[in-house]
Amino acid sequence: EYFNNGVDPTSSVSRFWEAHDLIIKAWTETGPFVWQGEHFHIPNVNPWPRPLQTPHPPIWIPGHGSFETIRKVAEYRYTYLAIFAPSWFHKKSFDLLRKTANDFGYEAKEDQFNACVPTYVAETDEQAHREAKAHISWVFNTGLKIPWEIYFPAGYMSKPSFANFMGAIMKYNLKPISELSYDEMLEDGYIIVGSPQTVIDRYAAYCEDLGAGGMVLAGSPIGPMPHWMVMKNMQIFAEEVIPHFRDEEGKPDYMKQERLIGRTYAERATTVGKPAQPARSIVTGSDQLIPHREAHLPEVIDPTFGDTKAAAE
Repeated sequence: EYFNNGVDPTSSVSRFWEAHDLIIKAWTETGPFVWQGEHFHIPNVNPWPRPLQTPHPPIWIPGHGSFETIRKVAEYRYTYLAIFAPSWFHKKSFDLLRKTANDFGYEAKEDQFNACVPTYVAETDEQAHREAKAHISWVFNTGLKIPWEIYFPAGYMSKPSFANFMGAIMKYNLKPISELSYDEMLEDGYIIVGSPQTVIDRYAAYCEDLGAGGMVLAGSPIGPMPHWMVMKNMQIFAEEVIPHFRDEEGKPDYMKQERLIGRTYAERATTVGKPAQPARSIVTGSDQLIPHREAHLPEVIDPTFGDTKAAAE
């Protein structure tokens, strides 16, 4: 993105966090206001409507374990999302976040640790591999086949983070993602594929060994995967994997929390503000104002509707 848009990659960190500050201010302060920053110049910031969440919606930050990102996540107490890496690398990132959170004077909660791991579940291990292998391989070996100089342009990472990244590559002989075999992806934890019990066991290991509080990418399309496989994966995962991780009450987290708005427009209309008055128009040939929502009812327009005697006259 930096190369294609002619943007200096050395500005990535300051550009990202200035955008962060701008978004937080737009979410939490009544506009309009002027934003005159180092990277962004906006004369009139006035978002409407404002978010319902107070002080603002939850924020997740994805990352590959850079020191700066993890330090900011710990400072703001955001949720960290470790992406496309072996499970042992996720663990190093999580451990660093816990230590950094302690440096800021608090113990990081479980829900601050999430891992993005492409997952596919089917009736048996054999069936799952047969269905998922070609599509997952396409994502890693073709979709993510990006030269290092484009993936990590000069100046994109700080020197300490880049040194740590390159040190891990040399120490553990890490291959580029595009060169990983399917078996290596499975063995190192880049992906999780199998029967419901296999997926349950692998997810449990992420939770118990790594301390992950959440897992992402267990239902989205994977590469060129056909729609029926996406839906099948989601259904088996929802019916046979998710219940294992719920508490005795059996409800997902979102159902335990107080809802900020109604699930339907009708429910929202009865709880938020005053009901809006429907638009009205004058009926041709009379001075009567008719609400648009009722205008299709002939008895509203014609008082004689249904009166056969009046109609005959």
